[in-house]
Amino acid sequence: MKINWFSPLPPARARAAFITEQIVPLLAKHAEIRVWSHEPSWKLETYATVKTYDAATPPWRDFNRAEVAIFHLGDEAQFYGDVWAVSREYPGIVVLHDDSFQQLFTGLATRRRFLNRRDYLRLAEFHCPRKGRAMGEAYLSGTISVDALALQCSMIRAAVENALAVVVHSQTTFDALAGDSLLPVVHLPIKENDDGEAYAESLLEMANELPAYQKIWSARVLSRSVGGAIHDWCTDDPMADLPPGIAREILVLSEGNELFAFDETARGN
Repeated sequence: MKINWFSPLPPARARAAFITEQIVPLLAKHAEIRVWSHEPSWKLETYATVKTYDAATPPWRDFNRAEVAIFHLGDEAQFYGDVWAVSREYPGIVVLHDDSFQQLFTGLATRRRFLNRRDYLRLAEFHCPRKGRAMGEAYLSGTISVDALALQCSMIRAAVENALAVVVHSQTTFDALAGDSLLPVVHLPIKENDDGEAYAESLLEMANELPAYQKIWSARVLSRSVGGAIHDWCTDDPMADLPPGIAREILVLSEGNELFAFDETARGN
């Protein structure tokens, strides 16, 4: 199995960097790992190929040589902005290292990297329909802090819009994503003095479940698209969701159909 692993690396002071340092050597016993990052070298690169990339012009052909993509996301735009940008276009397993992602999205918007302020406000309105836009505008105008913003609107779902499956480390994040039958979520707590073997084994199990995750992802995309069209016709509520029965029927219809595919020619080289 070939795995694309997107994460910051040491010496970056990011939680995902330290987890990468621990877990990649364990995964490398069972799979071929290609680490995509912005650090050009790594002291453990004997365990994996380390590649740099520009998320503004992703090397899709190289990405598509792997069967699985694992994206590590945290709340710091400087470490995770490029990872999020690629994950938005390239479905994979998303590992969440924080309970809120407002600093990620506001950081990108204020830097005008991958998001401008209008994009951010639309995203906030979609994922926090009652107050997202108003609070986002208040933050951008300097009226409230990003911490106050995060307490009211975590933007967790914005971080996993295109995920095939999600790994979370806290009960808070797990609870925030629970209840969505079309988004598989696995809770893998990080324990002190843990050798990482169980964590690596769980990631490999998830990688082997990819065909099932792809079908669920296809159903979620169909549900979102069909639901959006229905609500454009029938309601003013942009967050109204498809009835669970319809979502389940879409999932059943997606079984056995090759709805999930990457088109290299459409993406470019």
